[in-house]
Amino acid sequence: MELELAASMLYCNRMFPEPHHDHAHCTAELLSRAERTCERRGARLTGQRRDVLNCVAQSHSAVGAYDIIERMASRGPRPAPITVYRALDFLEAHGLVHKIESR
Repeated sequence: MELELAASMLYCNRMFPEPHHDHAHCTAELLSRAERTCERRGARLTGQRRDVLNCVAQSHSAVGAYDIIERMASRGPRPAPITVYRALDFLEAHGLVHKIESR
């Protein structure tokens, strides 16, 4: 199983990536929109949930839970798999990511 950003969180009308795409700005904007979405719904985008979403957003493609764990571990303490899976469940429940089946 892999996850990717929900289509509503991406800009899908143009060829990607554009020649002068500012990926850092794109990711920051996506996180800001996710925070507003959670706030409107009365949900908390905790630091760990935000970190997991950031890892998914940085790739602009599908990413597995263990890929997320490795990315997070390269920047700090290695999160437990259950922590990442719970964060992904939250993000999916709020329409911020969705699952895709993989082999």
